[in-house]
Amino acid sequence: MRAACSVDGCEKSVAARGVCPMHYYRLKSTGDVNETPSGRTVREPGQVCEVAGCGQPMRKLKWCASHYSQWKRKGAVTPFGYKWATEFVCVVCGSEVEPGTRRRKHCSGRCQALDSMHRGARPREASCVRCGSSIDLLSLSKAGQFIRTDTKMCAKCRSARHLRHGFSVLELSARDGSDCGICAQPVDMSLSFPHPLSPSVDHVIPYARGGSHDMSNLQVSHLRCNHIKSDRSVTLTTGQTGELEVSRGN
Repeated sequence: MRAACSVDGCEKSVAARGVCPMHYYRLKSTGDVNETPSGRTVREPGQVCEVAGCGQPMRKLKWCASHYSQWKRKGAVTPFGYKWATEFVCVVCGSEVEPGTRRRKHCSGRCQALDSMHRGARPREASCVRCGSSIDLLSLSKAGQFIRTDTKMCAKCRSARHLRHGFSVLELSARDGSDCGICAQPVDMSLSFPHPLSPSVDHVIPYARGGSHDMSNLQVSHLRCNHIKSDRSVTLTTGQTGELEVSRGN
């Protein structure tokens, strides 16, 4: 392994007379390793561009690479009106974008996809349809994902949604009969979950739309009809092929 150049701060390998090729060329041309043939000042390590406010490393003459290119194009050097940002914040979640990720506006591919999906206007909050409280759509779920923008209820109301309403399908069928309240077809009360035609309790006005657990808002339905209806106002009818047809309400 060759020895390093004897000039202070130079780590290149020795070519001749104990110095590297660059310093040997200077020594041969001017007699001094620190003098250049053109007479230009030798750049010291750590020097920055002499243009006020630039702060970039000195590369050519007394300027950085950008200002040197400007001088070659225009014959004059002036401060730039705009500079590249050095700190980046995600436009979706507001977190800092880590350097080295080659991203400027988004901290991750997930935020980039969301921003593209909503064309740069993803909502940041929503109101719970039941209690009216604010829902932070930028908070993360247990799975580490952002809350969906079509979320209708806050976490407290979503938990209350799964509480027992206190009425069984037998009580409701005794009150209204065993016909499905959604498709109006008979419900076989002998079937059990998870059979798609087994009886289930349906909210006439969906809970997610403000409906209550009161018995007056409950009805018997097929499990399949209940799933199809979900949180919408729909009417199911039997078509000519025998398949269920959905008529959507408001």
